[in-house]
Amino acid sequence: MPGVWAAGNVGGFAEQVVNAAGRGYRAGAAINAELLFADLDATARVQSSATRRPAPAR
Repeated sequence: MPGVWAAGNVGGFAEQVVNAAGRGYRAGAAINAELLFADLDATARVQSSATRRPAPAR
């Protein structure tokens, strides 16, 4: 589902803390990247629509 993220240790009860922390870091980085690119796309759309000029009247 777009816009919903989940993270946690479901890999195993004996998962090492270092591995779990690394996976959490990667999940956070992926979520951050997705949000960043969504913001960049939205900004590009706004700027693109603001710079369009109407066709000249005939």
